[in-house]
Amino acid sequence: MKALVFTDTAEMVYREVPDPVLDSNHDVRVRIEACGICGSDVQGYLGRTGRRIPPMIMGHEMAGCITELLPSAQSAGLSAGDRVVILPFVNCRECAFCQKGYTNFCTSPKEYYGILKDNGGMCDEITINASQLVKIPSSVNPVYAALSEPMAVAYSAAKKISCAMDESILLFGAGTIGLMVLMSLNARGFGNVVVSDANPRRLDKALKLGAKHVLQPAQLKEYVIENGRFHYAIDAVGIPATYQDSIDSTENSGEIVWVGNACRTFELPIPDLVMRGLTLKGSFIYTEDEIKEAIGIIVKDPERFSALVELIAPMAKGPEVFHRLAVDKEDVIKAVLTND
Repeated sequence: MKALVFTDTAEMVYREVPDPVLDSNHDVRVRIEACGICGSDVQGYLGRTGRRIPPMIMGHEMAGCITELLPSAQSAGLSAGDRVVILPFVNCRECAFCQKGYTNFCTSPKEYYGILKDNGGMCDEITINASQLVKIPSSVNPVYAALSEPMAVAYSAAKKISCAMDESILLFGAGTIGLMVLMSLNARGFGNVVVSDANPRRLDKALKLGAKHVLQPAQLKEYVIENGRFHYAIDAVGIPATYQDSIDSTENSGEIVWVGNACRTFELPIPDLVMRGLTLKGSFIYTEDEIKEAIGIIVKDPERFSALVELIAPMAKGPEVFHRLAVDKEDVIKAVLTND
């Protein structure tokens, strides 16, 4: 089969690789129809994270069609021709966290497609365990179905908000995850969301997707002075400036969710947290239940997600697309690679 292989820092090659093999742990063969490019893929391509170890095949945002399966998978209610979303994180299902439903904290993960050395979905096909597949209607465009994984990251963060529906929420970031947090909050009934981002084009996108108001970072302090601090804040950027702004902009006894993870350290102002009674929550990927719930949101209205996908290209064009995103720094909210 053909695959997009990450061979070295800033090097991708589209080439022939061995076909994946069916076995008892990988009892379904799925032809990849669409695979999203995550920001972490781009950073891995540049050699900045250590989370992509060449040579390997990236891609953990996958949707496709079942082409072959063993009897064990048939007993799970799957059939050849089924359209599916692929859950890339294979947890152990046995540790204390998995038993409690916190599969994102699994202590003995089996596989994570497209991460470290585990080959992912930027290829013709993969083999995977039937338990990692969620069937979707054949009418859903696989390009939008492939957004289920990042949508689950955003949805998990949005689920940590538990205020009244009319209370104000400040959201930092109008990139893929930020806009998906906005869409998740809207889907949960929260309509009073203000989005802050430095990119005017992306702020326009946030308004079209349901933000009540949008702000440039320089406008935030004045907005807070005039309107008061926010009940909740979600940071989908993850840099020191937005971490600090989320603390400064949240009212006493308010809550802050950090899902952005772009820096390693930040000097935390302890008196603000302690004396103002703030609650700070981290949000790491998603549980298995949450990604299934996120898939449900996409299936309900897949065309709404077309606003996020600004670049669709054949898998064979992957080397060019990665160069455009990583080296040329082309402003693209979401890029998706496809197999025709």
